Amino acid sequence: MTVRQGFLLGKLVDINRAEYQELSGLPGISDPVAKAIVKERTRRGGFHAPEDLLAVRGIKEKRLKKILPFIAIIPNN
Repeated sequence: MTVRQGFLLGKLVDINRAEYQELSGLPGISDPVAKAIVKERTRRGGFHAPEDLLAVRGIKEKRLKKILPFIAIIPNN
């Protein structure tokens, strides 16, 4: 199932748990950007807000807005 198909079924991508392969299925996210998301997530110990993704190389405001409907941030407690 693609990320978009999952979205239509109500499934969102948890950016604090997803592997880079799942992240690369998000609209506008290439494999290198997906790997950068995982690297930044590891460095930070997880994301706390969608805006934290702006620290990832390759993600600017426009790209963030494009993926927001597809992502969820579930805190790592």
